[in-house]
Amino acid sequence: MKIVVIGGSGHIGSFLVPRLVRAGHEVTNVSRGHRKPYVDVPEWKDVRHVAADREQEDRSGTFGDLVAGLNADVVIDLVCFTLESAVGLVEKLRGATGHLLHCGSIWRYGPSRKVPIPEDADLPPVGEYGIRKDAIARMLKAETAGGGLAATSLHPGHIVGPGWQPIGPLGNLDPEVWYTLSAGHALKVPDGGTALMHHVHADDLAQAFQKAVEHREAAAGEDFNIVAPSALSARGSPGLLRVGSAARPILNPSRGTSSGHRTRKGMRKQAGSTCTATTVFPSARPSHSSVMHRCMNRRRPSSSPCSG
Repeated sequence: MKIVVIGGSGHIGSFLVPRLVRAGHEVTNVSRGHRKPYVDVPEWKDVRHVAADREQEDRSGTFGDLVAGLNADVVIDLVCFTLESAVGLVEKLRGATGHLLHCGSIWRYGPSRKVPIPEDADLPPVGEYGIRKDAIARMLKAETAGGGLAATSLHPGHIVGPGWQPIGPLGNLDPEVWYTLSAGHALKVPDGGTALMHHVHADDLAQAFQKAVEHREAAAGEDFNIVAPSALSARGSPGLLRVGSAARPILNPSRGTSSGHRTRKGMRKQAGSTCTATTVFPSARPSHSSVMHRCMNRRRPSSSPCSG
C-alpha cells in the first residue's frame, strides 16, 4: 500500500516508518525536515520525504490538499493537536483515502478511577491538551460512523525510547530527578508515591499502528489505548529504571504538606495531598526500561489490530 506518515521523523515515526517499509509498503514521510530519525536504519533510504510545515500550511489552508495530492491508500497522522487541523485534513481525504489513523493520547481521559483505562471510560479530560485530543477522537469516530472517511485513533501513554528523557517519578521531564536518585539523595514525591504513570515504548506503539493498518476492517471507527500491561507508581518507577539490585525505597511520610509538579504540555498539577513521602534510594544509575504495549479494548475478533 501507499502510506503517508505525517510527522514520521519523531519518536513514533522513527520506529513506525522502518516497520512499514519492511512490510513492503511504499512510504512517504511528511515533516518539516529539520530532524533526523531517532533510529538510523537502512530502511530510511527507501522512504520518500516531503518537507512541509504543518502549522504554516494549516494557516494558509493548504495542508489537506498537500496530503491528499500524495494519493495515499493510508494516512497516519502523528502530529495533529487541534480539531480544526483534523477536520481540515478529513475533508480533503474523504473519498480519496481509504484509512486515516490518528495518534491521540491517554490524556483524553481525566483522572483515572482504575487502570488500565478502558476506551469507553467516561472520564472528562482536564487541561487544554487532553480536551483537544478528546475532541479529535470523537470527531473521527463520528466521521466513520456516519459513512465518511474510515478512521482509527490510537491513544498512547507516556512514550519512552532512545533519544529522549522518559516521564519520571514526578510526572515531568526534569533530569534532576535522576541526578538526585543516582547520588542517593532523598526525593520527595506526592501522594505517598502512589500516583500512577502508564508508559509505552515507541516501538510497541509503532507495532500497534502497523497492525491497525493491516487490519483496517477491525480497526475502522475504533479507539485503542496503547500502554504497558501495568502502570508504574511514582514510588516504584525509580526502582525499575535503575541498574543494580541494591536500590530499595525507604519511605518517610511527612504529614501536613502538599506538592505540585510540572507535567507534559506545561500543565500544572497540584497533588493536594495531606501526606507526601520522601523516597530514598541508594546510589544507582537509571537505565532504559522497555515496556510492552497492550490494547485495552473490549473482547474483539482475532483480526483485531491489537491481537497477537
